[in-house]
Amino acid sequence: AFLNKIGIQTPKLFQTSSAIEYPFIRKPKKGTGSQGIKIFQKKSSQEKIEILPDSIFQSFIKGIEYTVDVFTTFSGEFIGAVPRRRLATKNGLSVKTVTVEHSTLIKYAEIIVTSLPIIGPANIQFIEDERGICYCTDINPRFGGAYIASVQAGLNAPIFLLNQLTGDPIDYHGYEKGLMMLRYWEEIFEHGNLA
Repeated sequence: AFLNKIGIQTPKLFQTSSAIEYPFIRKPKKGTGSQGIKIFQKKSSQEKIEILPDSIFQSFIKGIEYTVDVFTTFSGEFIGAVPRRRLATKNGLSVKTVTVEHSTLIKYAEIIVTSLPIIGPANIQFIEDERGICYCTDINPRFGGAYIASVQAGLNAPIFLLNQLTGDPIDYHGYEKGLMMLRYWEEIFEHGNLA
């Protein structure tokens, strides 16, 4: 309801099992990445859906997934936002992402963090459907798992936090578009470790 009041679309929420419309998703109220999310495409005669207090039930939006990393000062001043397209995930965490130019998502992110307000780093997730409508699905007032991609692109939140603590000005001049981050497992060997 809050996001709709400030002009930002959200997936429809279902409060009772009789109100559910397919397709929909069930996700935990508290979670990490996309862990614990289940998509229900169509009604099954064997399936009984119960509204659980620790879960959120909302309409399923098919489209392009974005995460927008944001930074605001201790006084709530919006510094910047970096939209990233999520290209691949593993166990709910982004393993391939690319920074993109998307002025609508930057505008929405600024409206959200200044309206709540959120202080410091945050990540906000959106899905853009085939009509170009952007739906906000999650607001996380913390560093996201792939925030390092935005740091590398120019939104250096750890340094910005230090700047505020030391009284130095924040020097932000935008971000690099088209920067792709890939994650992979890496083996590290240590010699002489006899533990």
